Amino acid sequence: LTKQFPILEKTTFPPKKLFGNFDPTHVEKRRICLQAYLQDIVTQLGKIPRVLQIFLEFHIYDVLAVTQTLAEELFKIGDSILASEEIFVVTPLQLYCISKRLKLPIPTCGGEGYHYDVGNLYDIVYCVQSLKIVEDDEHNLNNFSDEEISYDLSLFKNLKILQISKGNIESLQGTFHLQENLQKLSVHNSLHLLKTLLHELVRLDLSYNKIEEIAHLQDLPNLRELNLSFNEIENLDSVNTKLGNITSLRLAGNKLSNVG
Repeated sequence: LTKQFPILEKTTFPPKKLFGNFDPTHVEKRRICLQAYLQDIVTQLGKIPRVLQIFLEFHIYDVLAVTQTLAEELFKIGDSILASEEIFVVTPLQLYCISKRLKLPIPTCGGEGYHYDVGNLYDIVYCVQSLKIVEDDEHNLNNFSDEEISYDLSLFKNLKILQISKGNIESLQGTFHLQENLQKLSVHNSLHLLKTLLHELVRLDLSYNKIEEIAHLQDLPNLRELNLSFNEIENLDSVNTKLGNITSLRLAGNKLSNVG
């Protein structure tokens, strides 16, 4: 940090002890000193430098830092993802930060360099065709318990393939805007009921969830392939009136007792 910002050379980092580093009194004293040290750095520089953000793990939990980190990553690989139609993998926490950052009344570039400009991030989000949402058990949305958590998919204007694993479906917003282009949806360990599905779907993979009944599929006229393996379905009464135009149906691993 002092190499990058020579002005900080006279700012002393709180020292450790050779012995007794875990003594509660010493830990508390050093915590206070570290707090004063960090405040001194921010006062001198007028900002929190990128290297310090990473040290404090802002890039994991802070909305601005999370989106800057994504922008930096996509500055390097974004064009490759779009050119080869690769799957763009994100966590619900990252999606939340993307949605939240867009509402903040501040410039897209925070002065850290053009490769951190979140405008580039939103350009990729707008164009990406395949998205996979995977919950990160270590870093998740529970750390934002002070407000209602949701994330908006309406930003993904050209999305054709969506995969969701271990995510909270109830937190999704903007799915209505996906109806025009979305063709394939895969949801695992995230769903209890079949509802509010998307009109243009051709293939739907809902295996390994907790679905108990089949409903609403007659409202999906383009759906041809449906995988409901390993759910909690027991009854297929009048199933022929619920499946619409489906030509391939997988039901292995359910608790079927009646097929009608």
